[in-house]
Amino acid sequence: MNKRIILLLLWVLPLLAGAQSVTVPSELAFGGMRLRLTNGGQQAVQQKVDALRRHQPSFQARVDLADAYFPLIDRTFQAEGIPLDFRYLALQESGLQGEAQSIHDAVGYWQFKRESATELGVQVDGTVDERKHIVASSRGAAAYFKRNNATFRNWLNTLLSYNLGLTGTKPYTLPTDVGATEMEISEKTHPYILTFLAHKVAYEPAVGQNPQPPMLLQEFPVQPGQRLEALAQTLQADPADLARHNYWLSRGSAVPAGKAYTMLVPITDELQRTALLANQRTATAGQLLSQPEIDPENADFVRINGLRAIVALPGDTKESLARRANLKMKRFMQYNDLYAFDNIVVGQPYFVQKKRDKSSVQYHVAQPGETVTTVGQKYGMRTRAILAKNRMRRTEELRPGRMLWLQFTRPREVAVEYVDSQDSRALAAFERPVSGSATASATTPQPAPATPRRILTPKAKTPAETAPTEPVEQATILEEPQADSVVIADATPTPAAAPVTKEAADLPPTAATPDTSRVKSQPVVPAQATTADTVQAASQNLPPARFRTRRARPQPIPPSQ
Repeated sequence: MNKRIILLLLWVLPLLAGAQSVTVPSELAFGGMRLRLTNGGQQAVQQKVDALRRHQPSFQARVDLADAYFPLIDRTFQAEGIPLDFRYLALQESGLQGEAQSIHDAVGYWQFKRESATELGVQVDGTVDERKHIVASSRGAAAYFKRNNATFRNWLNTLLSYNLGLTGTKPYTLPTDVGATEMEISEKTHPYILTFLAHKVAYEPAVGQNPQPPMLLQEFPVQPGQRLEALAQTLQADPADLARHNYWLSRGSAVPAGKAYTMLVPITDELQRTALLANQRTATAGQLLSQPEIDPENADFVRINGLRAIVALPGDTKESLARRANLKMKRFMQYNDLYAFDNIVVGQPYFVQKKRDKSSVQYHVAQPGETVTTVGQKYGMRTRAILAKNRMRRTEELRPGRMLWLQFTRPREVAVEYVDSQDSRALAAFERPVSGSATASATTPQPAPATPRRILTPKAKTPAETAPTEPVEQATILEEPQADSVVIADATPTPAAAPVTKEAADLPPTAATPDTSRVKSQPVVPAQATTADTVQAASQNLPPARFRTRRARPQPIPPSQ
């Protein structure tokens, strides 16, 4: 009886092993090329495939790691124009183990030596070793592939150069390899290439097939001085598990300053995902003047300008954000003024409902690299509303330092104004949110500003105004629509403008006091200059965010003498 069982097992086990194996095809696609495998080449690759898949627990553990790491590698390679087939090389080099180290002191996911890593822009010092950071090291690998492929113009020879280097690979190349679309693989092909093809054949059918992988990895921005233990507590993550995916930071060290770093956070359950999204405000550091508030109804969202939004984290795409927002792609793109060619900006909020035509902030000073659309995302305003309020054409360039009106329409007679976009006091003054509602009440007079205020120089002066005065030193003005100009004046305090009704908004003020019981707030307009004002350039003294003045009464022209 025992002999029959043993014979049965000996007959069944090979069948089971064969069912778990994968047959190597006669043709493979790699890097846009067609690889033809000879019989000897097929047999050589098949032996390696069977060895990789023989021990199923070990094989499945590698598949789970690939499901977690490949999305990060793919995103990096897509951005750099590297064929995604190269992702299997990380499995071959390190088994996707960040702490892997060879006998030749090659370290990390892509097995870089220290000199090669530094040459490729991968940071290695006493505190940080980015060879152990999957995204940073993948960027270095992509740089290596691009550089060598510029020489060989053949991705298969570029693959071999990762093992042999440029000089060592040249004896294995032919002049016909340049730009080739088809190559032959035989048993005499270099073992490094045969091993790579075996990894591709063995893992390709298994990776990405699990609809609910046991672990996902999410990049999360970290601030200088932050420690891994504190971040683990904040994100409800196991410190040991977090450390296992972040060997790039030396044990016990704090995140250094001088560069933006991200932690890889393993997501294994819904609690961790909720904790990660609830800390979205960390990702907006340096992006928003006022940090968003967590939505009290749902911790997955934040609130900006009273609107519900989600903050883009590293790796997010339009599709992933739409899924998080539970919106159809078309609706999500409409809400955020997005087009198909627009890229997602890390740290920027994306709204899940229609944006407003006004902001809680009166003004915004444009920063280098900003567009009207990105400004609208920061304040929850529609792009066309910002264009209309600032009398801008859709194709008009937003230049750094320009002051954008976000609550009222800039009057035609008010010049386009520029301030120092790097002056923190200017940003604090102009971009201070208005308390209460987005539309501030104009019925309560405010004290005159103690610091110099902006005034408007009239287009044409009457003879009375052309009388000689003290020398005037004007501030530098970059743009002057319709011959208007903007200067900074150290003027005496002026009373706040009397509120006006909508019908009288465009009429000059009169001596009569209007009925203040039924008024609507009007845009704040800088005061007119008078001959009594002493004008002085004071770029270091910037005006407060909110001020009220009145339009100057037109002066009668005296009769000719």
